[in-house]
Amino acid sequence: MKSTARRLLALLLAASLALSSGMLAFADGITEGDGSSVTVGTGEAGTIGEEETPGDTGTPDDTDASGDIENPGDTTGTTPGDTTGTTPGDTSDGTDPSDGTDPSGGDDTSGGTDPSGGDENPDEGDPSGGTGNPDETVIPENVQALIDRISALPTAEDVLNGVWTGDMSQLLAEVNSLMSEFDTIGVGGQALIPDDLAAKLAGLEELLSNSASLMSVAPTDICRIDDTGYSTLADAFAHAGENDEIVLLADTTVNTGIAVTTPVTLNLNGHTITNLVEKERPFQVTASSFAIDGTVAGSKMEIPESNTSSYGFIKVADTSVITVDGGTYTGDTDNGAFIKIFHSDEPVLDASGSTVYFTNAEMSSNNQFFSTDTLTTDANTPTLVVNGGTYTTDGQAFGIDVIPPSPVTFTDVTVTAGTGPVIEVCGPAATFDNCDFTVTNSTDPSHFQATAVGVSQGGTAVIDGGSYTSTGYGIYVYSSGGSITVKDGIVEGGVAAAKADVDLNTYPFATSEIYLQGGEFKGTIQKTSTGKETIKISGGTFDTDVSNYVASGSQCIPDGNGNYIIGNDENAVVEMDGKKYPSLASAVHATQPGQPATIKLLKPTSGSGVKVPEGSNIIFDFGGHTYTVTDPLVGSTGTETNAFQLLKDSTIVMRNGTIKAGSSALIMIQNYSDLTYVDMTLDASESSQCQYVSSNNHGTINITGNTNIYAAPGQVAFDVCYWGDSSDYASGVTVNIDTTGTIEGKIEYSYLNATVAGKGGIANKAKLNIANGTINGSITLAGGASEADKPNITITGGSFKEDVKKYVDEGHDELVTKRGSTPYIVGKFSDGGAASAMGQQTVYKVTQTNSDGELIDVYYLTEKEAQDAAGAGGTVITVTRPSTGSSSSSSQKTPYQEERPFWDRVVNRIEDAEAGDTVKANAESCTLV
Repeated sequence: MKSTARRLLALLLAASLALSSGMLAFADGITEGDGSSVTVGTGEAGTIGEEETPGDTGTPDDTDASGDIENPGDTTGTTPGDTTGTTPGDTSDGTDPSDGTDPSGGDDTSGGTDPSGGDENPDEGDPSGGTGNPDETVIPENVQALIDRISALPTAEDVLNGVWTGDMSQLLAEVNSLMSEFDTIGVGGQALIPDDLAAKLAGLEELLSNSASLMSVAPTDICRIDDTGYSTLADAFAHAGENDEIVLLADTTVNTGIAVTTPVTLNLNGHTITNLVEKERPFQVTASSFAIDGTVAGSKMEIPESNTSSYGFIKVADTSVITVDGGTYTGDTDNGAFIKIFHSDEPVLDASGSTVYFTNAEMSSNNQFFSTDTLTTDANTPTLVVNGGTYTTDGQAFGIDVIPPSPVTFTDVTVTAGTGPVIEVCGPAATFDNCDFTVTNSTDPSHFQATAVGVSQGGTAVIDGGSYTSTGYGIYVYSSGGSITVKDGIVEGGVAAAKADVDLNTYPFATSEIYLQGGEFKGTIQKTSTGKETIKISGGTFDTDVSNYVASGSQCIPDGNGNYIIGNDENAVVEMDGKKYPSLASAVHATQPGQPATIKLLKPTSGSGVKVPEGSNIIFDFGGHTYTVTDPLVGSTGTETNAFQLLKDSTIVMRNGTIKAGSSALIMIQNYSDLTYVDMTLDASESSQCQYVSSNNHGTINITGNTNIYAAPGQVAFDVCYWGDSSDYASGVTVNIDTTGTIEGKIEYSYLNATVAGKGGIANKAKLNIANGTINGSITLAGGASEADKPNITITGGSFKEDVKKYVDEGHDELVTKRGSTPYIVGKFSDGGAASAMGQQTVYKVTQTNSDGELIDVYYLTEKEAQDAAGAGGTVITVTRPSTGSSSSSSQKTPYQEERPFWDRVVNRIEDAEAGDTVKANAESCTLV
């Protein structure tokens, strides 16, 4: 059987090598006699089309002991499809049709061979002698049956780890049977077995070859150490050597305490340990280390409801390193913690220098998950490290009654506790990074225990990120003193977000300090008044005025949204009238109605939405920087979906910078003011939810300089929307575009709530004027607007994605070019000027009518295009540019004008050409023929 396993492994290796070299070849020169030995031939590849006897002399290495058996894998000269000597279905050549192998043990070499080097199956051969469809692999029924049986087997790993708990003797018999049948299907059949299944069978054979030791794990054993089984955990721990791993094979109960005297790992392996130990913990550790591996899904330790006097799970009685990695741990304790570090004189126990690691565990209880005895000296201090995981308790989650400084670290930990604090930092130095602590105490929120993070006895804590919430206090330095520093995160308390307390009668030398450097604080900031309390605020956002606690050099600034931002020169992002502010919104809030103000962005920054009140007069100078809008947004009550909301009767200028939609805004700029963009970029190209980049419902809007507007695909770059039934916006809206920049996205022209009877005057209430710009989007009518209403859209210049002649103003012309994505160019052109601008010697003019019935001239590159536009009976005028080009009188410069470098015009002409066109260039011109 082992020789077959080696063959399986050899086949896997051969397949791997073949795939890595881009070849598909199998060594089919494997011969077997009685099964006790195997000889592998070289399987030389033949040369297609070169005739040679298939049984040509092999190399000496290819002979058997008698020297007369040739290498059956030598197919030199064999033509693909050659079946000479092998008639489909004919077995007269001594070949068994089931596997293509001579039953005597030697392969027949008189018949043709498969070009791949494997034996042909006569029953599957193409009667024509061809190879059939090479993309189709036909798996014989006997091979498929073998594949199905191997698929149904457990893996060797599952057998070894007790995941599979079937009958071992039956498994052994099935593997032996499969190995025997694997031998009978020949190399061609074996090659059809998927690699992973071949590896699975080989692994089981290797494991079961040592079945004598494996079988020492009896069906009644609940755990093992290596390949030795044990019927109880206590027996396994008693026999464990240093650093052994005890692997659970079944669920089990523990009724009496187990002494852990040797460093070991207990692998729960997806099983459950039920703790029935009363008035004690089941694992009592004096070893230098003890680890619980609960990383396999389903791993669990539990205290059932029937055990009403359990103390938890692990008693640390001597200095040790305890690790709990993964798993679920549940149950109530009788005033005990799941893990406790002991220090006592009677009996003498001292585990004070121990370290405990919790990693990604899920725990729930009525009590603590970790605690220590009181330690008053710093000879040895414990360490607690909690990384990840979820911890839910009716009481306090973690307790550490240690006076000397001792490291406590929480990272990405979620805790929900009925009473607080989640942990009281009594002396240790603690760090909390990106944790989520919630204390739900509702009976007495004003009690000091209703705290997310508490500090006492001179302890220190640093919070950096996460959320720390309680019905009472978010953070609290108790009356015995200590310090808390918050760098970032959300701190929230129903009574107070933060409190510093000192009791000089009990602790005459105590001081309490709180330093708030950043984050979001919800709730008041409180302290007692002994003079030993310090609260310094140098950063963050607060929902109450904290001016009394602001550090020197900082300011407490209302942000206009009901909050207060702490700012200083170092973290200032904008400046207005010589004063610096921590946010754009806070600077706007500090402006006065009607008073001119210039707000300058000092650096690239992100910030909340900005609401500009009615009657404002503000210049936003972005200073070449980018302002990325994040939540929270602004807008009317209930519809806070705007990045900027600019209210009516205001005069606003936005210049020299970029606004980027980095939030969930549906509208980047909602405008009701007189607004001018100068050299601005409004970028919502990557915000698919942003429906409008600049929505204009009232006022006069000027888009000037090199201003660019980018909408996401399918969205609106800007709109011109008249609110017909609103007296607040009765004067209407006008948008003027005169930019050298690009507008990507739709331009939407609409009337909202305008009655039919009033439509006669609507055209004067919604105006769109385009004098310049690259408009890479369509002009669409919406919200009741239609061409029949003669929308007030006037185009005198620019280049466009779509034909806009119906909106071209009288006295202006349209050029129909093949220029890029915006081939329609509008301006004022003479005939010669149009030809020159289009880079042609000859163009074709058709006089057409715009939507107002006015006549405009449209110029085309080819006579056919012009004639198609003119229609039957229409007039097409051929326009020829004077050879000097001096007749051009265009008032608008385009990419084809004469003053451009000659080769630029040649390149443009080539880009405009279609298949079959001819571009003719000479010293004076470049034309499309």
